[in-house]
Amino acid sequence: PTDQFDQYWQSQHGQALLEGDENVATCFDCHDGHNTLPTDDPASLVYPLNEPTMCAGCHSNEELMAPYDIPTNQYDLYVDSVHGVALLAEQDMRAPVCSTCHGTHGAAPPGFQEVANVCGQCHGATEDYYLQGGHRMGMTVEALPRCVTCHGRYDVPPATIDLFVGTEERHCGSCHPPGSERADEVEAMYEALLAARETYEEAALTIEEASDRRLIMAEQEELLQQGLTPLIEARAIVHTVDVELVQES
Repeated sequence: PTDQFDQYWQSQHGQALLEGDENVATCFDCHDGHNTLPTDDPASLVYPLNEPTMCAGCHSNEELMAPYDIPTNQYDLYVDSVHGVALLAEQDMRAPVCSTCHGTHGAAPPGFQEVANVCGQCHGATEDYYLQGGHRMGMTVEALPRCVTCHGRYDVPPATIDLFVGTEERHCGSCHPPGSERADEVEAMYEALLAARETYEEAALTIEEASDRRLIMAEQEELLQQGLTPLIEARAIVHTVDVELVQES
């Protein structure tokens, strides 16, 4: 690509540099000056496995970030998140890095003003269901629960049905506490997902026990694997917040 230079000037870094702020990141900082390596070289600063640490070089520096009133704990939050664990601990290159969500040289992801669009780059099915659902339709922009409302921004934990229970921050009950208009619907979706998971786990255990007794369970194992697909799909369908759809799935 030949547009990186133009993109940079559109970025927060580039705009600040144009205003005379020499503390911002430049090409030299991210591409290691004269030791510039290809982006797919594992020794490169911008190689996906290295990128979070590189960005943290500035963004975890409290003194450097102080004039901008920017938090410095993003890296620490990311490391312990489901994304950070996948990338840094499990070496899963599919996991998002800083530039996945914030853009590389300055070209922000399409529709970045709406955070759901950013997350939708990877979680496309979930985004589609969210856009069809009651959280998105017929609500003012200010009232919209977004991905970060329930899942966080940098400290994204594994998504479990436990989010349906309790009134803690990010749990459904923080907006729909017991006795509220939607509380019964929240409980119904939780019960449907819990029953499906328990049924699947019980079937898996039964097949395992039968296999241990030297019974041929190939057909049952295949059926069990097929049954996993609806469970995975249900995790996306819950974003419609449609009780009937969740129960049918």
